[in-house]
Amino acid sequence: MQRLMMLLATSGACLGLLAVAAVAAAGANPAQRDTHSLLPTHRRQKRDWIWNQMHIDEEKNTSLPHHVGKIKSSVS
Repeated sequence: MQRLMMLLATSGACLGLLAVAAVAAAGANPAQRDTHSLLPTHRRQKRDWIWNQMHIDEEKNTSLPHHVGKIKSSVS
């Protein structure tokens, strides 16, 4: 019986702390909560990758790697 009373007292204290934390979070300064929406966001800049024409010989006897072309971005 004493263990049950200790368990109830402990769980009541935990629930009380959770309730206090929830009330404190709900009553926070609205200007502080919404600052992340005012900050500039990083927008991804879409780009195309352009690869010039390539030609690969099938039976090339030179050492690797073989230069087959050059890739460049449409943004830069």
